[in-house]
Amino acid sequence: MNRFSLSLLFVILSYVAWAQPANNNFASAVSLTHGPLASGCSANAAYTTVAATGDMTAGNCWNTSGGSNVWFKFTATTTKMHFDVIAGGSVGTGGTLQHAYAALWDNTGTIQLVCNTYATQYSGVSLNYANLTIGQDYYISVDNHNGSTGYRGTFKICLGDDVDYDYYEGATTLAMNSTSANAAYTTVMATRDKNNANCWNTNGGSNRWFKFVATTTTITANVYTGGAEGSLQHGYMALWEADGTTQLGCVQYVNQYDDLEISAVGLTPGNTYYISVDNHNGTSGYRGSFKIGINDAVTYDYYEGAVALVMNSTSANAAYTTVMATRDKNHANCWNTNGGSNRWFKFVATTTTITANVYTGGAEGSLQHGYM
Repeated sequence: MNRFSLSLLFVILSYVAWAQPANNNFASAVSLTHGPLASGCSANAAYTTVAATGDMTAGNCWNTSGGSNVWFKFTATTTKMHFDVIAGGSVGTGGTLQHAYAALWDNTGTIQLVCNTYATQYSGVSLNYANLTIGQDYYISVDNHNGSTGYRGTFKICLGDDVDYDYYEGATTLAMNSTSANAAYTTVMATRDKNNANCWNTNGGSNRWFKFVATTTTITANVYTGGAEGSLQHGYMALWEADGTTQLGCVQYVNQYDDLEISAVGLTPGNTYYISVDNHNGTSGYRGSFKIGINDAVTYDYYEGAVALVMNSTSANAAYTTVMATRDKNHANCWNTNGGSNRWFKFVATTTTITANVYTGGAEGSLQHGYM
């Protein structure tokens, strides 16, 4: 083979190796079927951003302008959609794409409806949207950080006709008197919908949704994090009526990996209620996994769940806490503020006299400026 033939072969192989993806441009978007998620997934590594170029607009949540986007489109068959970009680092786990981006656009490709960005190098991206117009076309762009060659790669996609628990409409149903596995849920890739609770010290921005049917008039919900239970930091939780906007209770972290607890009374048995879980500022640095549990009784945060004390007894050091407590009933008339984090105890009188003591400081407890 002469030098010219070798050069020509090199050019041909280079062109094949670096040919732009078929869906490199908005006008050549790959058509997807909008149906059940279970049947809407491609093969592993079916698509790629390798050799892709930028066109149209970058998603407004992307932390760079991208530059290697590829396009997909679908015709809405329901008002809801869920879309996943799955990578994982190898073809066998979805593909090699790193630091992925995705965004949903209207039929012109210019009005953004929702977008999301990677949490970790190979984490992939999810999109949810619950206000599609049936029969209308929509477009999805997939890109990667900086559009750089080093991050480009292959990926798998899934498109479904419903939303997941990122949206109120896709809330996960919790069975009463049950607790999930450790780290069963996560705020990673979550986005904001509905309202943030009025006790949260920021707007959140990565809420997840759960729902349950009340079996009694009382409820306690718990979020567990830290260690094996999950990686969520500075967590938030709120309890809502069926509309997802009428707040019944809320709580926020005190420390980085605090568990969360909400109790409520006055529920209507048979009615559906909602729980949202979020984290401080909705930032990727605090997002993480968590465990959740629910039962049909209240804790000693409420009068109705008061802890029974045995006469002539003393608890262990630091056995109780006002952390995560909320106010119910009245504050006492000698307290110099309204309090707001009361806990309840009860006892059966055995004589006409009683003395009760609360101990704090050092090993006994961390309560400050206490009331009783």
